[in-house]
Amino acid sequence: MVEGCRLLAEKHELYFITITCRGKEISHEYAEENYGKWTNRLLDACRSQAKRKGREWHYVQVTERQKRMHPHSHFITTYAPPITSRQIVRKQKKQESGEYREIVSENLRSDWFEGQIKKSGLGEQYNITRVQSAEGASRYVAKYLFKPSIFTADWPKGWKRIRYSQSFPDAPERETNAIVLLTQEDWYRLAERTPVVTVSNLDDFEEVSNRMHFHDTIVRLKTKQVS
Repeated sequence: MVEGCRLLAEKHELYFITITCRGKEISHEYAEENYGKWTNRLLDACRSQAKRKGREWHYVQVTERQKRMHPHSHFITTYAPPITSRQIVRKQKKQESGEYREIVSENLRSDWFEGQIKKSGLGEQYNITRVQSAEGASRYVAKYLFKPSIFTADWPKGWKRIRYSQSFPDAPERETNAIVLLTQEDWYRLAERTPVVTVSNLDDFEEVSNRMHFHDTIVRLKTKQVS
């Protein structure tokens, strides 16, 4: 996902899109049963619209559950629907130093897209922004695949939590000794292999420290070197 988005960003502007299910009027069982059909309708409409506009169609989609158990999805795509208006959003984000920094982003609104998600059967809530960093955005989306809830939730058989367009760039084949940290057993394997684990931010430091609590492995926070 990260490599594919990096390659696409060399030639295309990327967009980050979030869609949701309808709300309390439907059960999460009904939502899960029909979510694939609804999203396929939306994707078909976007693909057709992109073709009419002469735009290339590439996307990756990651689906997760909200707290109310209904599914929603995050997309990174080369296509943005017709933009009706723009909204400036300001948020306070906590930094590693503990201080807060204001993050300013531009949300894109599209009457056409809003009409399509309603017509497809999905909820009217959506979000569209331009991707500032292809690698950062793709890592952010990929992180949803490794949230603890995916190991405790009873996902429907045959569900595809990650989907790619047929035209999405393939990742190159390469050998690696990396360990995918999905379960506690994976963390045990990591502890057996290395005496020191270095992390880049406080959130990771806290998680790794908790995971390595019963091992002799040292968890170290990477410090920024000042030149």
